[in-house]
Amino acid sequence: MDNVKQLKLTTGEEIICEILDWADEQEGDIVVRNVYMINSKDDDMRGYRYYNLKPWMTLQEGDETFVTLNIMHVVAQGKPDLKILGQYDQAVINSNLSEEELNKKVSDYITRMKDKLQKQADLEEEFENVVWFPGSDKLH
Repeated sequence: MDNVKQLKLTTGEEIICEILDWADEQEGDIVVRNVYMINSKDDDMRGYRYYNLKPWMTLQEGDETFVTLNIMHVVAQGKPDLKILGQYDQAVINSNLSEEELNKKVSDYITRMKDKLQKQADLEEEFENVVWFPGSDKLH
């Protein structure tokens, strides 16, 4: 994981990628793979910031696909946070799954969510005569 870096580009984009070869005096390009753009979204109502990763270039994912990045477009580089590294690992793993494996994973996720919603509906039905108030600090 030492070769996974977070890069800030001159366009303002932040990407995370595996760096295979750094630029030198003769070559002005960095060879990278598994490049994902880091997106952030602020939820001002709740005071949270959400992050997600999406492929930086269309159909340029996987261990067999390499991208070159001109060193002149990199403003800064850093070691990614552990939270982002975890998401990056999952994105790389999911990009290497076959279509059948990915469909099974999505199907399993949908089944788990349906079960969770059904349990919640059963619980609400059991307490249908209770008035629920917002917040977690309940006084009885």
